[in-house]
Amino acid sequence: MRRRIDFSVVFATWLAGLIPPTVSDPTEIHRAWSVGNQLCPEPCYTTGPNPSNWTVFADVHLISGCTRPVLLDFSLDATSAEGLYVRSCDAWGEHYYFAPPPKISAAPGEKETNVTAQLAWSPSSDSDRPDSDRISFSAIKLLQQVEYQLMRSPTPWEKTIVFGAFQGITVGVYIGDNMLNPSAVGALFEPLMEKVSEVGIGRSKSALLQVCDEKRTSDQTFGVVVAADGTLGGVKAAVTIWSKSHCISTTTFAASTKLDNIPVRIKPRLSSQGVVPTGTPTSLTAASRESVKSAAQSRPGSTIRTGATIKNKVQRGLTTLQSQTQPVSKQTPVTAKNMTPTGKGNTASAHVPGPTNQATIKSNTDLTTATTTECRTVKVFAGDNCDSLAKNCHISRDDLIMFNPGVDLCKSTYEGQRVCCSAGILPDVRPQQNADGSCFSYEVKVSDRCESIAAVYGLKVADVERLNYDTW
Repeated sequence: MRRRIDFSVVFATWLAGLIPPTVSDPTEIHRAWSVGNQLCPEPCYTTGPNPSNWTVFADVHLISGCTRPVLLDFSLDATSAEGLYVRSCDAWGEHYYFAPPPKISAAPGEKETNVTAQLAWSPSSDSDRPDSDRISFSAIKLLQQVEYQLMRSPTPWEKTIVFGAFQGITVGVYIGDNMLNPSAVGALFEPLMEKVSEVGIGRSKSALLQVCDEKRTSDQTFGVVVAADGTLGGVKAAVTIWSKSHCISTTTFAASTKLDNIPVRIKPRLSSQGVVPTGTPTSLTAASRESVKSAAQSRPGSTIRTGATIKNKVQRGLTTLQSQTQPVSKQTPVTAKNMTPTGKGNTASAHVPGPTNQATIKSNTDLTTATTTECRTVKVFAGDNCDSLAKNCHISRDDLIMFNPGVDLCKSTYEGQRVCCSAGILPDVRPQQNADGSCFSYEVKVSDRCESIAAVYGLKVADVERLNYDTW
């Protein structure tokens, strides 16, 4: 039987207000608030969806006085909550209730694919009353606000990581690079919200829906988790797990089930014509990419420059970029409890004179132009190995090895790495200086690492570090 929630009682209780408790854990998002003393970020409908334009808070607990649902952006690599800089916007408002989602142009080779999702939950019980109705109300309201935002993403074909908080409830979302944001959210949020509405969420418990398996790489992985423990630690750990193409163990949940044949729009990494697929909104103004200069030194989403000498110090604010390479092959299954986040986030810039190190093709056939023609490429994602790369290239494993003689793709790959799918040399994708002499800038995303940024732009980690020597 579907459980009814008296939202009028919940709303009245919510409006009553409480004095915020003392903050003992900086990651805690308290449900309490003080009337007339709210500290809320700017509304999302005025800042836009780009976290670069969101309000910056020097500590996450400063947002605890806001009684509205908020979206949060911070580095996955923060191992400690101390001094956790976050970007945030106020998701409350009726702007999105009346604005239809934009139409998304089809990406080359994309198709609607049926995926299997795993739904897990720990319902509320009699011991949770009288908080159970309030928890369910807040959880559903927060999920709805996050859904409204993601359905209108200006970058629908990009990897998406977002967090949210409202009245002691926290949410974390991960959407892989090659899953269409609105399609995935529209199909996969509803089953989770229906379950929460039906059975609630136990105090200090959580519920989640994930699309992942041993053969699925991070670009086609999806996950959304909602927690009632008042902290960001659990949802952050869950998103980190999904970003590495792993699944969260559901053995600690009270119940779980599989949902088959859920249609989601997914694009291939390489179309049949060898063009890397893209897709853009057809009726949505792109968000501003301008960095917020006044806070660039201490907030997530700062920019890394990749075209000239850097004179301004830019730092994501949580941690500096690490230089070690982390393999992305499958590892031992992990759970949210034992997960140690390891992703980095910053911004940087670089311009490297001289030729890129390019591998020549060794083949038994007479490829007279192999050393001068650029090869078709695909990008490595978490969970990839030589077999999955060959499949995405539409070639055999032997051909993949032949086209990439300078590296052993069957032993080690790293996220963001480009590999050849045909004879030829890797394209020179190194950024160049702007016409005015300034450097090309790149806005670091929440899950970026130094290795992945360097790989995307045809650089080495040492190049990025050298060209950004005075930024961190």
